[in-house]
Amino acid sequence: MTSYKKFNFLSLVTFIAMICFAFALKGSLPELIPTKFSETGEVLKQAPIIPSIFFLPTIGLLTIWMLTFFVKKNVTFREKEDNQIAVAQTNFGIMLLIATLYVGTFLNALNYAVFFKYSFFAIGFGLFFLVSAKPMKVMEQNLLYGVRVPWTLTSHTNWRKTHELFSKLMVICGALLIVVGLVS
Repeated sequence: MTSYKKFNFLSLVTFIAMICFAFALKGSLPELIPTKFSETGEVLKQAPIIPSIFFLPTIGLLTIWMLTFFVKKNVTFREKEDNQIAVAQTNFGIMLLIATLYVGTFLNALNYAVFFKYSFFAIGFGLFFLVSAKPMKVMEQNLLYGVRVPWTLTSHTNWRKTHELFSKLMVICGALLIVVGLVS
């Protein structure tokens, strides 16, 4: 199995795990799941349980499908395996982000603690940054994915150095977000 297929498989496993997690908790969840909060933690919106179970995983699958679709349509981008791996690894990062938000939403609905609302958000983005950092370093210059600004698109050296720096910043920010999420 190629690397990009492994990451696509991990994304699918994450999707299935989210659904299983929600159905395992379904009996103890309230009929309405809090889905939007004010800055003070007050619940602003709620959604019925069944749509709540499928909403975030479906958004994750649609996002992955959309990125994969664009990769398949761009032949020069698709020809390079590093690019395919980068997109698949980023797709997995997206699924980890969504899974973390998903777990936080359902644990919050069970009234575990107020910190879940904000901590899971920080942890999810931290995981996304950590998983998505490595693809930034290895991805070839393209018009589809990465830091696409005039100075990176006109020079291969600028592309490489920008993405190496961006990758390091993603690792630092990801680690800091996870620490903040766990400590807060």
